[in-house]
Amino acid sequence: MNDAPSRISSAKKEEIKKLAKDLNYRPNYVARSLSTNKTQTIGLIIPDIENPYFSTFSKHVVDILRRYDYLVFIVNSDDKLDNDQKLICDLKERQVDGIIYCPSLESFNTNLENQIDLKMIGLPYVLVDRVYENVRTNQVAYDNEYGGYIATEYLIKKGCKNIACFTGSLFTYSGRKRYEGHVRALKNHNLPVFEENRYEGDYRFDTGYELGKKLVVRDDIDGVFSCNDLMAYGLLKAMHESGIPNERFQIVGYDNLKETKMLGISLTSVSQDIEILAKRACEQLLAQINDNHFQKETILKPKLVV
Repeated sequence: MNDAPSRISSAKKEEIKKLAKDLNYRPNYVARSLSTNKTQTIGLIIPDIENPYFSTFSKHVVDILRRYDYLVFIVNSDDKLDNDQKLICDLKERQVDGIIYCPSLESFNTNLENQIDLKMIGLPYVLVDRVYENVRTNQVAYDNEYGGYIATEYLIKKGCKNIACFTGSLFTYSGRKRYEGHVRALKNHNLPVFEENRYEGDYRFDTGYELGKKLVVRDDIDGVFSCNDLMAYGLLKAMHESGIPNERFQIVGYDNLKETKMLGISLTSVSQDIEILAKRACEQLLAQINDNHFQKETILKPKLVV
């Protein structure tokens, strides 16, 4: 049934396979795992399944791993560290072969504790998107500092002199690095860095909306770098409710979500090719499953889509 080398003729094999199909035979994966020591299952932990970025990433992971006969369990942490820890344990108890893991925002407040948990799970894993600095482990992410830099430089070249920044959590690698890229671009172009122009968020639409209501009352801002598209959408909603035309600010988002085009929104955005991110994460996880000593950090380059 599994095409293993044997003395059975090809004709007899095909006859047995046809009979199995007619009888609706399905292999018992639990029994198979006892002999192969693999369950052909992968756990995928994402922080916010409502975020189109993570739902699209999940779809690509499922599509890719299906080609290798893996079933993917997708679980949502709601950006909570306690949920991260419980979900890792739950997946381990279900004997998944490996885990693709995007850490919660809370996990970066207790980085050391979380790293200990990762080491204790005893399974192949790859960190994705939100990675840890100064930790040698299997992880894949985009160059967030570079993304923040090219977004802000674009606004400067469009003539903006006083640029606000809606950041992600500055505890996280991605949030901090995107903001650092923003600051580097301002300094490289001899523009001042004003503390009051930094609005710390959490990558959610509602947060962008609340920050937007604070921003629209200012008349000194001419550009906005939003560290993800969802917060930029929230800003646009606040502008619309206040009767402010979209042309009032030059706005650059981050992620280049397909929803932008679907909703007819004109938004320049930093693109992280989600399919490539998913492909690299799957490749590195499968390599680690096949070789427990495999370890690699991959940093990809984003690009600006106008």
